[in-house]
Amino acid sequence: MLRRAPLRGLRAGEVVVPAATDHYLTRVLRLSEGDRVELFDPEVGVAAIATLGPSTEGRLVVRVGEPTPAPTPAVACTLIYALSKGDKVDAVVRDATELGAAAVVVAVTERSVIRLDEARSRERLARWERVASEASRQCGRAAAPAVRGPLALADALASVDAGATRVALSPHATAPLGPILADVVRARGALALAVGPEGGFSDREMRELAEGGFVAARLGASVLRTETVAAAALGALRVYEE
Repeated sequence: MLRRAPLRGLRAGEVVVPAATDHYLTRVLRLSEGDRVELFDPEVGVAAIATLGPSTEGRLVVRVGEPTPAPTPAVACTLIYALSKGDKVDAVVRDATELGAAAVVVAVTERSVIRLDEARSRERLARWERVASEASRQCGRAAAPAVRGPLALADALASVDAGATRVALSPHATAPLGPILADVVRARGALALAVGPEGGFSDREMRELAEGGFVAARLGASVLRTETVAAAALGALRVYEE
């Protein structure tokens, strides 16, 4: 499997790569002249095979093939995930990226344990974006998912595309998630999955979700950890797409 590296403004032909990309290719990956690498542009979602050339005046030149659109999942899924303590959001963003989520929206809920001021919110968002970018490079995605938040739950719900099928995951729901996912995949539609914090969404928030068009569904008989729910639901969606 070819090593991968991001390169904004990806185009065919001979390209002098930025110093940071040069360092990553030659120092971190230890590639040398004649080695091949897959370059991708995260801004436009294209990728191309490139061959490392010589360094000219200390600058690395690569010969880039014709960029092509990177494959994307059939269902564009937005994951709304409740702000959680520790590094749980980092793990969820990483898993969601690897499992093909189109967007991750972090929502502040009544039972979210932590509260962030404006400065800390900006820091967390920047970190989550870095996690998504790194995970996309490692897993083969050309573009990282959009990451937004932390947002009030109402704002998070409002960010979902109008035509998306909307599901709030709850261990207390009676409807199973599987048939909903199967219907979305058959229709090649969009999907929004909402996952609550430890303790779940409050009754008021469940009413807010219902008013926003979200239907409650369960994922198996067990009560799962919030980060496990997110990965399991996205993994199930990918299986249905096969």
